[in-house]
Amino acid sequence: MGAGRRRSGLAGALALVVGLGLVAGCGDSGGGSGEETGTSSATSAGEATATPATADEATAAEGTGSGEDGTASSSAPVNPADIPPGREIAEGGGGPIQYTFREEWRRALAEAQAWREGAYLYEAFGRYVNDEGVPSEWRMSFVAGPAAEADAVLIVTIDPWGQVTETEEMTESLSSHVSEFDQPVPVEVLDSDEAVTLGRAALGSMYDLGKAQDPYVAIGLSELDGTGPFWRYGFFYPPSAEYYLARLDAVTGEVVPEPAQG
Repeated sequence: MGAGRRRSGLAGALALVVGLGLVAGCGDSGGGSGEETGTSSATSAGEATATPATADEATAAEGTGSGEDGTASSSAPVNPADIPPGREIAEGGGGPIQYTFREEWRRALAEAQAWREGAYLYEAFGRYVNDEGVPSEWRMSFVAGPAAEADAVLIVTIDPWGQVTETEEMTESLSSHVSEFDQPVPVEVLDSDEAVTLGRAALGSMYDLGKAQDPYVAIGLSELDGTGPFWRYGFFYPPSAEYYLARLDAVTGEVVPEPAQG
């Protein structure tokens, strides 16, 4: 299976975003068309560079934390019990409990492993994420066995309260959903609340976060070279009508520049 442009499975969840994938942002309520975007790749907590990008170029740069040599290590699929607990957040201080990424992952993984033994998460996307790292829903993508040999992908949609609301098995056009570089997301990754805090800090020195719209968060490996995993935090910025993002090593939290596009 090739490693060309992918993530069209998630694009179904992103209807009006930049087109194909995780790094696309959320364009419908952002006030932009989503056909042309700009991405800002933060290089430190106080520095970033903005470069115009087409939807296809933006998609190519997606990904997630890394081994010491910058390449993802091949780890065995995890058991839900191995994932560290996520945060429990009571709405309004006393309402229904919402959960950060780790707890949502634990629950979605159990669903995926009921689908196929040994299934593992290789990417996840959360749209309209709040400052505590809780999006309106997570769409988590799972395969079983080597990604390059996958004959199906399971996409699990889970709401902020930990309820699986939809599962969808993909068996066609799999090169659009998974690449040969995809591997299990390791249990050592930061939780989504930490990723959002770090992402906002990286972008907040350059952009007025009060004007940002449609924030999103994503985790996965780079489809270009398999490095990662990385967290991405991004948003649409109406003053410039562009999207901006910060890419973080998903294990250490270090800001990592986006790779140059050829």
